[in-house]
Amino acid sequence: MHLDLHKIVHNVFPHNKKVMEFYVSHLLKVAGMAMIAVFAPLYVLSLGFSLSIVMVTFLLHSVSQMVFVFAAAKFCGRYGVKKSAIIGMLFLMLYYVMMLKLPTASALVFAIPIVYGISSSFYYLPLNAVFSKGLDGGRVGKEYGTFASLIRVSAVLGPVIGGIIIAFTGFQTPFLIALAFLLVALIPLLRSKDFKLKSHCSLKKEIAKTDFRHLFGFVGWGITMRSVSLWHIFVFMLFGSYVIVGGIGTLGLAMGIIGTFLAGLAYDRIGLRWLFPLNTIWGSLLSIARAFVSTVSYVIGLEFLLAPSIIFNSVAVQSQFYKASKRSGDVMPYSLLRELMIHGGIAFYSALFAIVFYFTPKIELAFIFAGLTHLLMLVMIRKKPLRL
Repeated sequence: MHLDLHKIVHNVFPHNKKVMEFYVSHLLKVAGMAMIAVFAPLYVLSLGFSLSIVMVTFLLHSVSQMVFVFAAAKFCGRYGVKKSAIIGMLFLMLYYVMMLKLPTASALVFAIPIVYGISSSFYYLPLNAVFSKGLDGGRVGKEYGTFASLIRVSAVLGPVIGGIIIAFTGFQTPFLIALAFLLVALIPLLRSKDFKLKSHCSLKKEIAKTDFRHLFGFVGWGITMRSVSLWHIFVFMLFGSYVIVGGIGTLGLAMGIIGTFLAGLAYDRIGLRWLFPLNTIWGSLLSIARAFVSTVSYVIGLEFLLAPSIIFNSVAVQSQFYKASKRSGDVMPYSLLRELMIHGGIAFYSALFAIVFYFTPKIELAFIFAGLTHLLMLVMIRKKPLRL
């Protein structure tokens, strides 16, 4: 069966032709990354680095992304969003090459996350900005939910395939496969016309009029997403199997394919006033429960429950962000604030547990902390529509 990604994305976003190639490229990129993304921290641990050092790499990635996101914003305005995305992908390729060199050049462990942070800044800022700009204001949740479902479809088999490959051949093969996917993903961007996305609003002015009670919700979301990486490490520590870790990653993505789309519809038709708080509390309890699992069946059951909860909040938070940024008329300041708050939260979480793990390997403490900070997302809901 021939899979025409252009046709699929066009059917989902018929009014968004200007950035069609961007979406197709992103789906290809995610498909390649899925085979190795879950295992990157495990790869670093397998080379003899401590869990504390892994947390330092998370910290360096987030700090570098917070720093370089400003350069990415200026670049998008001066040279174009697709050129920015291409630079981000080239740095991602460099990141994979440096990871392959890490066994013989251990000093790279602190440079690699910085390169990854640069890649993320130049890629995800324009992706979020152009998505905000091209949305249909009346169905933001449905559009984001549909696209997020497509992303999970493109990635769903990646973790379990990557785990099987690593178990039999080692880490090099999935890294090389990811590089091949990135090369293919460059083609849609290179063949399309670029456009500039200039910001006419001062970030300082936006910060001055921003309700930080709601921005702190992004802090909680960032910590929750980073705790997922520690969850995969914890599963490996319990069972010592890359296949099980990959299977859990695939299960989480599979649970989200339908759930993501339904969450988007719920956002548009029902709103968030009741569903979001209840799901946030439920997700907090499940996040804390990760600290007490001990068998494969418990891990599977918890992933079966937790993944849809995290995905629902992800769609809700992203939909609120896209709707607010589109309503502002100038999407870049909102995109910048979002990146700063998410990665500020991740940086704090990573720094804290880099210190904690230096003294004790109790990874369960990180799940309890993440579960409590997950509740920060409750401040994002009020009677009036959210304005960041």
